[in-house]
Amino acid sequence: MLVFASGQRAEYFEHTGFTYILLYSWVLRLGHLLGLIGLIDIDAIVASPAAEFDRAFSQVVFVGRGIGIFLAMATVVATWAIAWRATAHWFAALAAAGLIAGSLGLGFHAVLIRTELLGMLLLLLALLATIEAARQGGTWRAVGMIAIASFLAMLAVMTKFHMVVFTPALPFLALCH
Repeated sequence: MLVFASGQRAEYFEHTGFTYILLYSWVLRLGHLLGLIGLIDIDAIVASPAAEFDRAFSQVVFVGRGIGIFLAMATVVATWAIAWRATAHWFAALAAAGLIAGSLGLGFHAVLIRTELLGMLLLLLALLATIEAARQGGTWRAVGMIAIASFLAMLAVMTKFHMVVFTPALPFLALCH
């Protein structure tokens, strides 16, 4: 992540969390640009004295935890939106969001397995876009929503390959709304 954030030449590598690594590096760059993060260049961090190294590395870890919290909150909101669009009952949507927010799995993913959390969020957003397309009928807006859903599903599969198991179910789930 620091190699990408510091702007050094980096080749694509086969890692299931490549999309998350790119997101992490972009957030690090933005934090550095805004003056919130001191060092993001990996060579400068390694060459810094011990006190500077600890501070710089702590900032990088803190950014990662912040991304995890943001992804978890976005997953809860996406779950609420899907439940609300599928049922049109605010209490059912609130209950679904509460169940996902209170689950141990979401907290575990936010802390340890952030790549799977990003993949799940992208797949949920693809499902939401597919549901919206089904509600639009045969309009141009529906075509645009299907394009957005396809892009989000592709990003979900790129983030974690096992999302390919769930991706073909999206059109069928949208028809069941």
